[in-house]
Amino acid sequence: MAAPKQEFSGQWAYRQSCGWQHSAHLELVESGNGVSGRWDDGTRARGDNGQLQGELRDGRLYLRLCSEGEAGGKIPTCPNYGEASAYLAREGAALGWYRKSGDGYRPYLKLHPAGAGQAVPDDTSGCEEDAEQD
Repeated sequence: MAAPKQEFSGQWAYRQSCGWQHSAHLELVESGNGVSGRWDDGTRARGDNGQLQGELRDGRLYLRLCSEGEAGGKIPTCPNYGEASAYLAREGAALGWYRKSGDGYRPYLKLHPAGAGQAVPDDTSGCEEDAEQD
């Protein structure tokens, strides 16, 4: 019997080496219609990290986050999870991360596989503007 297709499981990352040097990492483990794991997201100025729980609905993975960091703010402190504040959707070999904004969701980051031996592409969009301001 073949194992079910793992569409979201694994290590996923985003990186930008210029500008704010934004980076993000998700570690996802699928189990039935649910997902658990860890997350971190930040820039050279500040960031946050914690745990996540997810639910698969209509091909999207809706995420509920909690924070273990000291940034405070909109994300509840672990082990209390907030409402679904984001979702992930497969976009070819990548994952699109969409964050809640008003009544909908807006594109946030494009995450790439980040397992052992996999290089995460460097997002250089906006780097030209950053260089002009230096």
